[in-house]
Amino acid sequence: MRILTEDQKIKAIAYIKFKLLEDKWPFFTDAQIELLLESNLNAQDLAVYEGLIAKSRVDSIELPGGLKKPSNREYWISVASEMRRKIAAAIEAGAYNDIIEDMRTVGLLDVFKSSGGGFYSMMRVDEI
Repeated sequence: MRILTEDQKIKAIAYIKFKLLEDKWPFFTDAQIELLLESNLNAQDLAVYEGLIAKSRVDSIELPGGLKKPSNREYWISVASEMRRKIAAAIEAGAYNDIIEDMRTVGLLDVFKSSGGGFYSMMRVDEI
């Protein structure tokens, strides 16, 4: 796991909130964002990816009084797909070499590995 200074951790949490559009569509508490970071080896893009997948699982919500929040599942899945490609490219470029063994151990490496030929393997979102 990467070791972050307090300043790095604060910046990583702010980055995660920004990428998850928490200011516009809040979903996670600050404690949950911090847990996302820690449970993803203190790698902010891995935390963002997991957060995007979690947001994609939330379906439409009907609130008392008749207010409805329509499903935006496809949006979150498409953003997660882009983040997945970014992480796969970063792995290929060696950006995760400091935690690559940890990623392999916890099963994250298989999620992001390249299938060769410049194309990335595809997984159904419900298998992630």
